[in-house]
Amino acid sequence: MEELKQSISLLMQKKGYSENVLSLLTLIKEGRIAEKNTVLEKLGIRRITDMKSPMIIVILDYAELCLDDDILTELEMKCILWLKAFCGIEDGDFYKCGEQRRVKEILKKQLKKMYQDDVIDKKEALMKVDLQELFGLSYDEFLDIVNEIAKESLNRGAKIENLDTVILKK
Repeated sequence: MEELKQSISLLMQKKGYSENVLSLLTLIKEGRIAEKNTVLEKLGIRRITDMKSPMIIVILDYAELCLDDDILTELEMKCILWLKAFCGIEDGDFYKCGEQRRVKEILKKQLKKMYQDDVIDKKEALMKVDLQELFGLSYDEFLDIVNEIAKESLNRGAKIENLDTVILKK
């Protein structure tokens, strides 16, 4: 949780979040999670899920921060999953809240780095699973994004068996 608190402090300094979002982030940063409902009430917000869209932006910002070093650690993944649970974010919500383009951008950037050597090793394959879970994507949604990048590897001469993907003809 300390990792998350530090990252939230960094995000709060760099990003222009609304006062409501900043109030929730301050709550997390200060470890006053039990006061969530009181803070929401003071802000005139009935449920945390009413803050889903702006909190998804925070999670996307945090995910980008975590992926800056091209590694998603187990601790970073736990922090992201905790944030999603805290905000009531479920599978499919990133797309439902209109962040499909940004999710794809983040994934493509990371996947291009993974596929640049035209081989996906076991560590990278496991990271792909984490990325799918992080963004709450269905198998088909994730596969569409992966295959766009995998096809670039195939065009460079990579072997499909080295790419940890399945390319279906449509």
